[in-house]
Amino acid sequence: KYQQVDSSSQSLKQPLSECFICLTEEKQLACMPCGHLCACVPCGYALRSCPICRQKIQFFVRINS
Repeated sequence: KYQQVDSSSQSLKQPLSECFICLTEEKQLACMPCGHLCACVPCGYALRSCPICRQKIQFFVRINS
């Protein structure tokens, strides 16, 4: 009834550093006050609420990796 999925499959893997909005650039902005690291700089300018928890964004902290 159920089929086992190979978790090492490339199609299931996504980079952890990928922007939640554009899915191409590296995440560099953490939403405050929730602290979720979720967007690249260009996408961050368009956000008013965190795409993870929907909390209103008061400001961003830039994280350089």
